[in-house]
Amino acid sequence: MSQTTQRLSQFVQAYREVVILLVLGVACAGFYFAQPGDINRFLTIDNWRVIAVNISTDALMVVGMTLVIIAGGFDLSIGSTVALGGIIACKLMVGGVPILLAVVAGLLAGALVGAVNGFIITKVGVNPLITTLGTMIIVRGLCLVAVQANPVTGLPPSFAKLGETMHLTASFDLPYSVLLMVMTVMAADVLLRHARFLRQVYYVGGNEEAARFSGINVDRVRSFTYILTGVLAALAGIVNASRLISASANAGERAELRVISAVVIGGASLAGGTGTILGAFLGLLLVGVIENGMEILRVNIYMKNVVMGTILILAVTIDRIDWPMLKRIGRWFKK
Repeated sequence: MSQTTQRLSQFVQAYREVVILLVLGVACAGFYFAQPGDINRFLTIDNWRVIAVNISTDALMVVGMTLVIIAGGFDLSIGSTVALGGIIACKLMVGGVPILLAVVAGLLAGALVGAVNGFIITKVGVNPLITTLGTMIIVRGLCLVAVQANPVTGLPPSFAKLGETMHLTASFDLPYSVLLMVMTVMAADVLLRHARFLRQVYYVGGNEEAARFSGINVDRVRSFTYILTGVLAALAGIVNASRLISASANAGERAELRVISAVVIGGASLAGGTGTILGAFLGLLLVGVIENGMEILRVNIYMKNVVMGTILILAVTIDRIDWPMLKRIGRWFKK
C-alpha cells in the first residue's frame, strides 16, 4: 500500500502538467453537462475566447511569478504594479508623450518596483513576504494619489489597438492580448528549460548555499526575477488599460492571489526549486475555466472565493503529501 501511494505521489510530481490537463478535461466535461437548458455555451468558440482574454494579462504575471517562486521568493506587489504601469503610461499619453515612449516609461516603473523589492530582499535581508507586502501598499497608495480615485481617460485612439482583435478568417479572430500571452508563455517556457542563466533559478531555490559555492551569483539571479516580474506586471497593466481605454488605481486588485494560486496549482513549490512555466499556465487556465464555468452556472459570487481557496489548499497539500503523513492522518481519525 505504501509503495502504491508513493508511486502515485511521484507520478503527480513528475507529470504535473498531464495531471492538470486531466483535471481540466474533467472540469470542462462537468461544466458542459451541468448547464441547464438546451443551449450550451461552455464549449463554444466565443466562450473560450472570453476565457483566453480574461486570463491573458494574468498569464504575463504568471511567467514572472513562476521564476520568483522557483528561486525561493514571493511577490505580493504585482497587483499594485499593474495599476502603476497602466497609470504612468496613460498619464504620459494624455500629456502628449508618444505612445511608445509612454509604454516604455510604464515598463520602467514596473522594473523599478521589482528592483526595489530585489534590493531590499537580497541586500538588506528582509523577508520577501514583508517586503512585497510593504511595496504593495506603497505602490497602491501612490496610484491613488496620482489619480485621486478618478480613472485616466482621453487616451489616443491608436493605443486601443492593443486591446482589439486580429481578424484571421471571416468567422475567427484572435485578440492581440491573447496572441501576446501565447508568445510570452511559449518563449518563457523554452528559455526556462534551455537558457543557462534562467536554469540557475532552480539551483538558487533548491539550495541557496550550494548555489553560492558553485559560483552562481544568487543575489543577481533573485533580483532579476523580481525585476522581470515587475516589468511583466506593468505590461499587464498597460494591456489592460488598452482594453478598457482607461487606467484606474484599482486595476490589478487581488491579481497576486490569482497568480500565486495558478503557479502553485501548476506544480511550483513555495519552498522553491521546482516548477515550470507550462505547468503554471495550465494552472491559470484551470482557474479561468472554473471561474467561467461557475459564472455560467450562476454560482454565488462569494462561493467562488470558497471554491478557489479550497483548490489552492488542495494543490499545496498534494505537494506535501507522503506515506508517513497519510499514516499520521489515519491514526488521527482512529482516535
